[in-house]
Amino acid sequence: MMQPLFFEPVFKEMVWGGDRLHTEYGYRTPSDHTGECWGISAHPHGDCVVLGGPYAGQRLSELWESHRELFGHLDAPEFPLLVKIIDAREDLSVQVHPDDAYAQAQEGQPFGKTECWYVLDAAPGTTIIIGHRARSREELSDMVTGGRFSDLLREIPVKRGDFFQIDPGTLHAIRGGTMILETQQNSDLTYRVYDYDRLYQGKKRELHLAKSLDVLGAAFTDVADACPEGDTPGMQATFVSTEPATAAAGTFAPFADSDIGDDDASAKAHGSPALADSSITRLVRCPYYTVWQVAAPGELALHMDAPFLCVSIIDGDGTLCGFPKSARQGDKSEAPPLKTPPYEATHLETPPPKAPPPKTPSLKTPPYEATHLETPPPETPPPEMPPPGIPIPIKKGDHFILPWNGEGGAGIHIEGRMTWIASAVSGNLTERTS
Repeated sequence: MMQPLFFEPVFKEMVWGGDRLHTEYGYRTPSDHTGECWGISAHPHGDCVVLGGPYAGQRLSELWESHRELFGHLDAPEFPLLVKIIDAREDLSVQVHPDDAYAQAQEGQPFGKTECWYVLDAAPGTTIIIGHRARSREELSDMVTGGRFSDLLREIPVKRGDFFQIDPGTLHAIRGGTMILETQQNSDLTYRVYDYDRLYQGKKRELHLAKSLDVLGAAFTDVADACPEGDTPGMQATFVSTEPATAAAGTFAPFADSDIGDDDASAKAHGSPALADSSITRLVRCPYYTVWQVAAPGELALHMDAPFLCVSIIDGDGTLCGFPKSARQGDKSEAPPLKTPPYEATHLETPPPKAPPPKTPSLKTPPYEATHLETPPPETPPPEMPPPGIPIPIKKGDHFILPWNGEGGAGIHIEGRMTWIASAVSGNLTERTS
């Protein structure tokens, strides 16, 4: 199997941020107001650097451009996903994100922002905001411009282990006391609707009311509630409890382009995803990504059939087996420094192959098809792992990508008690029983 790509996270200081990324995850954060850790990102606002191995010191965006074979020759304009941890000591602004069409037409960017949240922790009594109560676009505009947010916002309780899929056009806000692992499209487009009139560096932060009203969707309607006459059912957000289906769980509002949990009618009726087995829970599958929760009980063998797999360790520690030691050399603090662009290859341990990736047909819309199955690998592939390989220690707070391993997928062997959140743009992740 191709060796994993570990990354140096990028940190974002925020007016609402805290210190838990340092105290609970051990990151070397810039301050005690650090709100975000971008663990896997190729976005210009935070382009992660590879730690160790033959690609050490290169940014993820560089690998995407020059070594598409690592990602199954996926045909997309940019690396499609972004994975982050959010530490909200205080409330985030009430906001909304655009879809692809609006982002391309109005912002000149390839992706809108569909996202999902896995709740890592929530203080007792914590709530989040998802959706609104306006019955029409006219009423929505009146309530926003009139500042009637206490009447407008839909607030619900949240607890550790909850999972939310957030469509573009959904009014939402993460509240103080919450930590979240967010998987999203590779976009940083956010339109603020309300920011509590708070000051940052002596002045209020900018609002984006016109664009917000352009993209805001219909009122949220929970499936447990009768739809009032004249109200349009909103289908912009989905809630899933990651507790077993037999436990009490909330309800959710499914939407046409997403599939929450596995295909189990009983679990869907209870608002909880069916467990594919004791170790893997598929949390969501939508046109942009599939997200799984992986709970390793001590030893676990997986099969990955996807162009690549993004992995974040959210609890525990152990080893990832079958890879050479060079895949993970040194500590986060020992990553080689990057020179100013253009980046020189002299800082690499082993220069990567120069053969360009083959051209593949352009895809118009997601889901991104597995065009790599029809495209032969380049003549000079990157180095592969000599069996049996050397186990690599992994722990809470690590973020890495398991690259494409060729047609037919790849086996993954992990040892230790730990929990992953894993995501891919297409394909499957299953437990190996033989």
